[in-house]
Amino acid sequence: ERYAGISTPCLRQVHELTFGEPLEGLVTTYCCAHMLVHRDRILARSPQFWQDTLALVHEAPHARPPADGSSSAPICSIGKKPCYVMEYMWHIMFGEPAFLPKREDDRRLPVFLQWEG
Repeated sequence: ERYAGISTPCLRQVHELTFGEPLEGLVTTYCCAHMLVHRDRILARSPQFWQDTLALVHEAPHARPPADGSSSAPICSIGKKPCYVMEYMWHIMFGEPAFLPKREDDRRLPVFLQWEG
């Protein structure tokens, strides 16, 4: 199932924490963080990137209250949910554009993966 394009304050913060740059436009993705990835795509990022991403998933700094001691709520009021990081960012991490085409329109995919079920 393909999610509608989104860009929330939380997603923008997680994107900036992950990639060190602002999110431009919307992100679309498919349900869940299940993927097949070629080794070359993994190795295209530094080991430090993957260590930082692991820390982001485990420590969830995006879900903490502001460090300035203010009583305001965190931008991401989602708790420690690694799915929010991985489900919306995995394809970007592996070199795909933020806005994915529908599977049925993506001719790069094998036919059996173009089915939207």
